[in-house]
Amino acid sequence: MRRITDLKEYFDKAAVYWDEKPGRIEMTNAVADAIAAHVELDPGMKVLDFGCGTGLVSMHIAPHVQTVYAADTSREMLNVLETKIATLDVANIKTMHLENTGIPSFHVGQFDLIITSMVLHHIASISPLLCHFVSWTRRGGHIAIADLEPEDGTFHTDSNGVSHNGIDTEWLRSELTALGCKTRISKSIFVTRRNPDESGTPRSYPLFLAAARKE
Repeated sequence: MRRITDLKEYFDKAAVYWDEKPGRIEMTNAVADAIAAHVELDPGMKVLDFGCGTGLVSMHIAPHVQTVYAADTSREMLNVLETKIATLDVANIKTMHLENTGIPSFHVGQFDLIITSMVLHHIASISPLLCHFVSWTRRGGHIAIADLEPEDGTFHTDSNGVSHNGIDTEWLRSELTALGCKTRISKSIFVTRRNPDESGTPRSYPLFLAAARKE
């Protein structure tokens, strides 16, 4: 597996053109819509967008909540987001540069909602991160996780930095349940089509949303 510094380097280099792919924008819109459909957003909410990238989801969520803390290990991704924040005069998105471990020191119950999109499949040990998410979420608060459903390993043309070929949603539900969350899994909230097969037909890669409420 590619070292974290190399993975950060990849995303740093990709940041400048990250928002240029229409399919990525379409996927982000679908994720943001799914989150809004499963979590009642309100103006008092403090939200953490973990692995925010260039803030595509953060920008959708921000108008409906008090504050979005947009956190990522890639400094260049955050630079792109900060340019958008300044250009659009967005006052309630605060960027946070994560260190190499990617695990910051947030307070217990600090957030009303934690969101993360297309991040878990890059995380080797997911369970400890889920523990942190639940700890950082207030009782009655929410965690929304969007990622790939299990796939055959063809989604990424370069598997470096990829720890899982999608996420087993029943395993994820079980993990969140054990941590005291009631979880609803929605399948195929969006289907990415890319990487044609031998016949030239693009393969389909569905995404899920796990919407968990901390009991």
